[in-house]
Amino acid sequence: MNDKFLLNSLRYFIIFVISSIILIGIFFTDNKISWVLGAIFGLANAILLFFDLKRTIELAVEMDAKKAESYAFSKYMFRFLVTGIIIYISIRFKYFHVVSTVLGLTSIKMAILLKGIIFREKEGR
Repeated sequence: MNDKFLLNSLRYFIIFVISSIILIGIFFTDNKISWVLGAIFGLANAILLFFDLKRTIELAVEMDAKKAESYAFSKYMFRFLVTGIIIYISIRFKYFHVVSTVLGLTSIKMAILLKGIIFREKEGR
């Protein structure tokens, strides 16, 4: 399969996962607006962190091993700290539902796993 097909299918899986998260929250929570805002807040930050990870990998590949290791670790800690700040903001301010924010943060990971499971079954592995 080509890369363009994989990226397009991943995009559709992300849309499916975040739509599912929003729909579940709309049916099962009392504060629907905070649920939707939390999911969008989490997804937006997940996308930014994902692009930061992409950039980190691109730069680390060009470095020597020792420098790449320390650079990748420092960027990992940065992303970890940002994730903690995002969850703290979600807890502190009631505009965002905490559970939907966490689900939004993990939506890209869920989409990648779901895509892998479906394509593995289609290929017969």
